[in-house]
Amino acid sequence: MGWAVAIIITILACALIIALGRLPRQMWSMPFAAGALALAGYAHHGNPNLPASYAREITESAGVANELISIRQEMDYDFGAAKRYLILSDSSAKNGDYKFASAVLQNGLIKYPNNAELWGALGLQIMLASDGKLTEPAQLAFTKSRKLWPKGPVPDYFEGLAALFDGRIDTAETYWKNMLDNGSQNAKWRPRVQRQLMQLERLKQSEN
Repeated sequence: MGWAVAIIITILACALIIALGRLPRQMWSMPFAAGALALAGYAHHGNPNLPASYAREITESAGVANELISIRQEMDYDFGAAKRYLILSDSSAKNGDYKFASAVLQNGLIKYPNNAELWGALGLQIMLASDGKLTEPAQLAFTKSRKLWPKGPVPDYFEGLAALFDGRIDTAETYWKNMLDNGSQNAKWRPRVQRQLMQLERLKQSEN
């Protein structure tokens, strides 16, 4: 029931923003992107008590950005020397300095160019610096991460989220199912992704 209410509220809020703001069609993705982020946070926490800030950009919603960083941290596995770059980068990003966070990771990649986690984290930081958009540099970072760690969850999760922002539910579903197929049965992120996939299916059914 909680999920259904959250979905309905999100859709109504986005529709209201579009109507009252008289947004042109090419800008409709903005409120829906923010709404999708809020739903991702809802899936992570399992409760409907998130602030109703669907119209905010990511850079204006530190809670949402921090949530995405925390989700990515659950997917980390390397506790080696590269870890210190991730810690410093995440700390900077949680203070809203996404560009410096990206620079930290780029410095780490000079020393560890084949570290999949640094590349995946860089992709997310570039998205955060770009108001959640999957820009070409972010895509390249995720592609590099996937090449180095084909079964790594980070590229699939955030590319799936970007697809959801664009309204490509089937594509998001494909990415997230791929995560489950490749991931460990004991992965911390598995229950959340399973919940989000179930909700995507309900959303698809509601549209038919």
